Order: sequence, then C-alpha cells, then structure tokens
Amino acid sequence: MSIGMTFLIIGRNFDLSIGSMFALVSTIVAIAMVNGIPVFIALLIGIIFGSIFGFINGVLSTFAKIPSFVVGLGMLNAYRGAQLIITGGRSIVVLGLSGIGANFFYYLGGGRLFGYIPMMFITFIGLWSIGHILLSRTTFGFRTFAVGGSPMASKIAGINENWIQTYGFVLQGIVVAIAAILQLSFIGTITGQVGLGYELETISAVIIGGTKLSGGEGTMVGTLIGAAVMGVLRNGLVLLGVSAFWQTLTIGIVIIVAVAIDKWTAK
Repeated sequence: MSIGMTFLIIGRNFDLSIGSMFALVSTIVAIAMVNGIPVFIALLIGIIFGSIFGFINGVLSTFAKIPSFVVGLGMLNAYRGAQLIITGGRSIVVLGLSGIGANFFYYLGGGRLFGYIPMMFITFIGLWSIGHILLSRTTFGFRTFAVGGSPMASKIAGINENWIQTYGFVLQGIVVAIAAILQLSFIGTITGQVGLGYELETISAVIIGGTKLSGGEGTMVGTLIGAAVMGVLRNGLVLLGVSAFWQTLTIGIVIIVAVAIDKWTAK
C-alpha cells in the first residue's frame, strides 16, 4: 500500500482511509466468494471497488477542494462503518473454497514459487517495479512530481492538477485492493478489526523512505527501504520479546524522528 501512498504524498496528498478501505474490500471479496461467485470474478470485483473508492476520495479531495486530511478522516469512518454494517461485526471465513480459481487464490497468499520464494514477495516486487516505472519513467510520474513541487508552475505548464491527483488516489485504491486480496488469501478470515492502523504504518514507511511531506520529492527505492525498515523494526522487537505496547511507542518515536530529519534537511 506504500507504493500508492508514495504517489499521493509526492502529489501533496495522503489518504487516512486506506485501512478501512482495506477492510471493506476484503469483506466484499469474501462475501462474493462465500456466495458462490467464481474466484476470478470476485477478485476483479474487489479491484474494481478499490479503484472506485480511490476515485471517490480523489474527487472529494481535488474537484470538491476538501483537504485530503479531512476526506481521509471522514472516509475512514464511512468505510469502516459500511464494513461493520455488512458483516454485523461477525467474522467471515473463506477457507475450503472449490472450483476454478480456488487453488490460485490460496496460492497467492500462501504459495511459494519453486518451493522457496513466497508468492506475496513476488507480487510485491512486481507491483513495486510497476510503481517505480510509473513514477520515474512515465508522463504521469513526471506530472505528479510537477504538481507536488509547484502547483502554480504545473498549472501554467498546462498540467491538469485535479486529474493527476485523482489518478493517484485511484492507483492507491487499486493497490489497497490487491493488498486486501493477498491478506485474505493468506489468513482466510475477515474480522471487524482487520486493517486497523494500516494507514499509519503505510504513511510511516513512505516518510521514513525519504518522501517529503511537503510534496514534490520521493522515490520508490526510498519507499522500499522505508517498508523494509518498518518490517525489520517490528519483527526485531518481536524477536527481542518487547511488549506490543512498547513496539507501538517505539514505532511512533521513529516516525517523529524521521519527519524531524525530513524538515531539518529541507531547511
């Protein structure tokens, strides 16, 4: 999810609703599968809904001129509320599926290529490569940097700021949907707590990776490093037997230090 968030932050936006969006997309896909919809169609439905949710957030933030922070706070509660209403607060289990595509679905989350390389890692590297190419080798990436670096200059240059930023939100929605599908495949269960706090960890990874909160600067390589640092930090604390409460505190301090360094270097 940090891949999509990199585009948003470079373009001077961010989305606080992605954790709730993650939960809602997971629920939609799970319900579709449990009710007999073919797996491939259910997965496509999830990605479509993810892109729609991203588009809604984008339109509200750009064309409606509502600050993305406010949109994220509002939709965080809206998506979470919708997920709880749909499920009634109950868990949904998608284990034991059969039919065309079921084996592929389970292989996405728990399979290993050649018996060694996790498919989740393969999928992440594939998505990261696409994100890297989009950001550094395409017109869309160039215009995202332009909009984030100087909205006025990009407007004078003829770049449509609203649509570029909206495309970023749509991209964020798509990768959130893919992440939701992967976790659903891996765990096989949806609960009312799924996705809680994901937005903060996602933004943290991007910031630690060197993407400027003020927009206009950032790289996918930095995001990769930031995500790795977050993962190593959390897993390292677990291996050291550190309490979950202290883990949260430590990660919070790391985020503050990263932002402070970002501001100091900018100055």
